[in-house]
Amino acid sequence: MGRFKAKCENCKGAKVLPETLRSYRFPDQSTLNIFRTFAWCNQCAEVVWAERLPDLGELSEPIAIEWRRKRSAPAKCLTCGSPDISPSRAGHTNSGNEKHEIDCPICDGVIRVLREPVLSLDRSWILYTPEGDLIQDYEMSPSLGAVPKWKKS
Repeated sequence: MGRFKAKCENCKGAKVLPETLRSYRFPDQSTLNIFRTFAWCNQCAEVVWAERLPDLGELSEPIAIEWRRKRSAPAKCLTCGSPDISPSRAGHTNSGNEKHEIDCPICDGVIRVLREPVLSLDRSWILYTPEGDLIQDYEMSPSLGAVPKWKKS
């Protein structure tokens, strides 16, 4: 797991976004990793990880296809849960690295999100309902397994 850095070409503000494991948990306790992208969240007023709801043709796993067919909620911010997001445009840099761009709502510049070549030891695992609502945040421990960080009331 690594991390990404979001930086506006004009504002010069920057934010680091770790690649935290995030999954949907189904009633039978099975899980599916969340399809993600970067987005500007109007509620958080910053760049965030957000859900990306793939087309059925992109999916091959039966559990993913079943989830996508039943999903009714729009894509949400994975931080606050708001659907008021502007997803990034995915592409590649001249050297072929993954890149995401978002129009900056503050200065009308372009926010670029690029992978940073660092080792990140993020051991969090965050679970969501199939509709994208937060359930529980865990810290993964080699000796204890998944340890809850906090419980949503």
